[in-house]
Amino acid sequence: MRSTANSTLPKWRLPSTIALTAGLFCLIPATQPAPAFANSNECPPGSESTGLWGGGHRFDDQGVAVYVGGDYSVTTGAQESEGLLVIEGNVNFAPGRWFNLGTVGIGSGITPVSGSDMLMVKGDLGVTLGTVEVGHGLENGGNVRVGGDLAVSAGARLQTNGGTTSTRLGNASTSDYGDLAAALPSFSAELATEPTTGIVTRTGNRLRFSGSGSGRQVFEVSAADLNASREFTYFEVPAEEPIIINVTGDTVNVRPNYQAYGTQRIDDTTSSLLGQAASQILWNFTDATSVTIGHQDQFIGSVLVPSPSSSVLVTTSTSGRLYAAGDVVFGGAGTDGIEQHNYPWIGGELMGCSPIEPPTVVVPPVTPNPPNPPETPETPETPENPTPTEKDPKSPPTTSTTGSPKTQPKPKTVNEPVQERKVRELAQTGTDTEGLVFWAGLFGIVGTALIFGHGLKAKRPAK
Repeated sequence: MRSTANSTLPKWRLPSTIALTAGLFCLIPATQPAPAFANSNECPPGSESTGLWGGGHRFDDQGVAVYVGGDYSVTTGAQESEGLLVIEGNVNFAPGRWFNLGTVGIGSGITPVSGSDMLMVKGDLGVTLGTVEVGHGLENGGNVRVGGDLAVSAGARLQTNGGTTSTRLGNASTSDYGDLAAALPSFSAELATEPTTGIVTRTGNRLRFSGSGSGRQVFEVSAADLNASREFTYFEVPAEEPIIINVTGDTVNVRPNYQAYGTQRIDDTTSSLLGQAASQILWNFTDATSVTIGHQDQFIGSVLVPSPSSSVLVTTSTSGRLYAAGDVVFGGAGTDGIEQHNYPWIGGELMGCSPIEPPTVVVPPVTPNPPNPPETPETPETPENPTPTEKDPKSPPTTSTTGSPKTQPKPKTVNEPVQERKVRELAQTGTDTEGLVFWAGLFGIVGTALIFGHGLKAKRPAK
């Protein structure tokens, strides 16, 4: 495995890119307020997914934005792909100019975090014409993982802004998402069998999607009707519910130039409903083997093409997820500055948002030190009181017993504060001392009297 880290290039684009970005900013009002939920590790609810904006990163998403089970080619006219890109086959970038990947200048802001994987390729990776920049605007850029070899032609560049580029990883390059290829057909089939809840009506080149007004919305339309239509209008679709559009037929060439909720457009880059609609709508091309999407306009909603033998050509900007089991070409003749904006589908499951789980901090239980056992006071000795010759007013009263004398019980050990015990012992010691002083004085008096009497007897004259 080889791993390299690239230095950061200047953050400004080539003159053609600057002109394109400036043009896009003209479409997006400068007065659009910044979202209150910036830089969140949670995914936005569908109704809070705003329109396109120029902020780079707002929400953490480790889910796959674009998944291709076959080969992936970026050609002239393609400009940006937002979110994590996972390719099971080979990849070739030939945009002819600058191509942003992972984070973009204008998009949803729902992207991988700084320093994480943004391009994962199982096969070989080639950059033959132009510059591919990964993780633009992030402190640690974005990582590139390649199962095979990396080839960058003279004059072309792959820039990771401090992220790593690892090659010859084999299947490990996409192993975290390798099950998607097998899961797409069954996932698409399940969606196709859901009972319809709405009605699709075509009048000329207009398609009307009439919803039920509540709950999950499911529509079915033929590829023939879809190909013949240019205007898509949705009615009675709840804001918080996913919308599934099952398309039957082998060949799809969908090119809408007008999409709206009621009378309010959702494909206008300044529309506040763009993000909401892009998060709600899922196009399930369950039978298709050939799919062409748009022509230099804006296609709203996630795209699912489950057939491994399919080919998909994207010649327009898209807002949603793109999962195709076959080959995908992004860009082509007649396109200029088309972009893929990452809006996870609120229906969840395979195409939903994958926020960053906050780390679980495990605090080990603190075992308190066992308390020191209290000091046990020494058992005081019982003083031996001699039998007084006269009543000692300070001697305790005695109790006479008949029969065998009973052993006096030892005083009970009492746990008491050290300071109080010391005071008690001092008081006990003082009482015993007074008794000793009394007897010593009594014997002293008797002894003195005897000596004095003996002296008088010695001085008496003999008779």
